[in-house]
Amino acid sequence: MTTLLRRIPFLLVLMLAFGAGYLLHTPDSRTHAGGGYAAHVLTLKEDAGPAAVVADPDGDPTIVVVLRPGDRVLRTRGAIAVLDEGVYIPVYTATGIEGWLLDGEAITEEINPVFTTGSAMGEGARLRVKDEGAGTLCYSDPTFQSEDVHTLNTDTDITITGPPYQAELGLWWPVQVNDADICWIYDTPEHFAVMG
Repeated sequence: MTTLLRRIPFLLVLMLAFGAGYLLHTPDSRTHAGGGYAAHVLTLKEDAGPAAVVADPDGDPTIVVVLRPGDRVLRTRGAIAVLDEGVYIPVYTATGIEGWLLDGEAITEEINPVFTTGSAMGEGARLRVKDEGAGTLCYSDPTFQSEDVHTLNTDTDITITGPPYQAELGLWWPVQVNDADICWIYDTPEHFAVMG
């Protein structure tokens, strides 16, 4: 019995150390895991107008990025900011920009969503760049942080060569441009016409 009593403080210290270690190594909510982001994803509704992400609504209202309908951002772990004009949510964009987005009816929120495209884009599909997609970049890897290897102009034909890859709050498609090497486009159906 005395041996057991002597071991209790040691076991308590061990449990506390393990618990602290676990908390310190808990992955950030932006960590890519299991083909997606395990966090709250906010989507600007398709029928909404543009929405601004600001640097700091309480101190620096400079617009850092303008979201278009359908754009997605990740809600970060920070606290919300309640101001006269409304509630601001701390967000992280697919391009790595952090800022604040005004909450409202134009935003939908999902937890651990599985993203799918609403268009006929799919493996083997031939696409043609529409006027709205002129200037779309095709990247070396499925991330906005990689090198852009092609700038797509209006009426450029591309072919989707494989399945989509989920990263940075959405889907990426591997495509071939003019018989060149494979590069990656971000899933933006309104930029492309599906030819077949």
